[in-house]
Amino acid sequence: MSNSVQHFTAQKNLIHELFKQDDWLKLCKKEPNYPAVKRYKICEQIIAQEGIIKFPENRNIIPELTSILLDNYIFSKVSDGNPASFSLGNFANYGDAKVRQQIASQLKKTNGFQSLMTELSFGAWFLSKKGFQITATEDEGLADFKIDIYNHPISIAVECKHIDTNTNDTRYQEVIKKANKQIKNWKTHLSTEAIYGIVFIDVSNKFRYINSDFGKLLYSLKELTNKIQSIIRRDCSSVNGVLLICDSFQMSNEPGDTSSTSFCFARSGIFIRHLNPVQPLPDYLAEPFEKQWGYQTGYKVNWKHREFMATN
Repeated sequence: MSNSVQHFTAQKNLIHELFKQDDWLKLCKKEPNYPAVKRYKICEQIIAQEGIIKFPENRNIIPELTSILLDNYIFSKVSDGNPASFSLGNFANYGDAKVRQQIASQLKKTNGFQSLMTELSFGAWFLSKKGFQITATEDEGLADFKIDIYNHPISIAVECKHIDTNTNDTRYQEVIKKANKQIKNWKTHLSTEAIYGIVFIDVSNKFRYINSDFGKLLYSLKELTNKIQSIIRRDCSSVNGVLLICDSFQMSNEPGDTSSTSFCFARSGIFIRHLNPVQPLPDYLAEPFEKQWGYQTGYKVNWKHREFMATN
C-alpha cells in the first residue's frame, strides 16, 4: 500500500469512527450530501485511484482534500487521539458529559456538522496553547467556552457561531447581541465582577465561492469588518471583540506548468476590537486573537505525464 493510499485510508477511517455504525449507515443512505459522507466518498475515490490525484478531472475536489486534512487533525486533537496518525480518541479531555452528548447530537443533524467544526476549531487551537485553560460548556444561556489565563484573575467567555451561505447582514447583529447577553451570563454564573468576551464567527460558507481568490476574499471581509465594527460600537459593550474566521485555498502554480504544485489551505481570522468595552482587554491577551489564531496545512503533488498506449 502506498503512503498516499495509507494517508487517505486513515482520513476515511477517522470520518467513519465519528459515528455509531447505525447512524453512519442511515446518513449514507438518506443524506448523501451530508459533509462527512461527501468527504468519506472523496477519500474512497482517491484510494480507488491508488492514491493518485488526477488533473484536470480532480480539480474540484482539491480544496476539499486540504480541508479534510485540517478538520480531521482538529477532531484528533480535541478527542485526545493522535493527530500525527489521524486517530480518534474518546473526547474525554474536552468538556463534560453534556458537551460530549452535544457533539454526538450535532453530528446527526444535517446542518450540525459545520456548526460543530466552528466550535471545535476554536477549542482545538486553545487546547495546544500554553498559559490558557479552556472549558467547553453546553449550559443554557452561557457562551460556549470559558478560557482561564495563567496568573490572571479575569476569564474570557467565547461564543461561537457558524454563518450559512445565504445569511443576510441582519443575522450578524442578532448573533452578536445574543452573544453579548451570553457573555454577561457568565459573570452571574461565576459570581464575578468582570469577564472578557469574544464572539467567534465562521463565515467560510458565506464566501466559499471566492475562497481561492484572495483579493476578492480580502475585499469582502474588509466590507464585513466595517459592518461588524458598527454593530459592536453601538450596544454590545460586553464584547471585547469579534474574531471573524474564513477558510482560504491557494495553489503555487497551475498543474502542468511545472513538475509539482503546492496546495495550501488556511483557516485564519480578522480580529475586530471593541473600542470602548465595559472591561478593556489588555493588549497581550488580544494578541492571540489578532496575530496568532489560525491553522494552515497543505501538501505537495508531484505530477507525472500519463502514458497512452495506441491500439489497432
